[in-house]
Amino acid sequence: VSQSNLRGPCKNPIELQVDGTLQAPIHPKGDGLVILEYIDQLTLSGTGVFDGQGIAGWEKNDCHKRKICTKLPMNLKFNFITNSIVKDITSLDSKNFHINLLGCKNVTFQHVTITAPENSPNTDGIGTQSITS
Repeated sequence: VSQSNLRGPCKNPIELQVDGTLQAPIHPKGDGLVILEYIDQLTLSGTGVFDGQGIAGWEKNDCHKRKICTKLPMNLKFNFITNSIVKDITSLDSKNFHINLLGCKNVTFQHVTITAPENSPNTDGIGTQSITS
């Protein structure tokens, strides 16, 4: 998968079930593997794996050394999502943060697995910016 972007607003609740493996491109590009924006009442579930194929990008991760650097993509980005639930998914080997929430409100995570080798740089599990419970 290149980059997938689902952008609301949507009139009805959205249920997205992922049961396979979504693999990011080897070469780091874009902002995220899957980006979900401006959605109220989203349910993201399934036994799916979001595989960032991070090893291909980790050597390019030099933002801690230089101000001008290549920003590496995240596996999942949630921008301005409200009243939603994410459950039973796996984020594997992200090139950057695994999951990032920006401007979200009332998002619940249940049984989410985040996996990366211990030597992977800057692969925080869940990053948050301007969110409320």
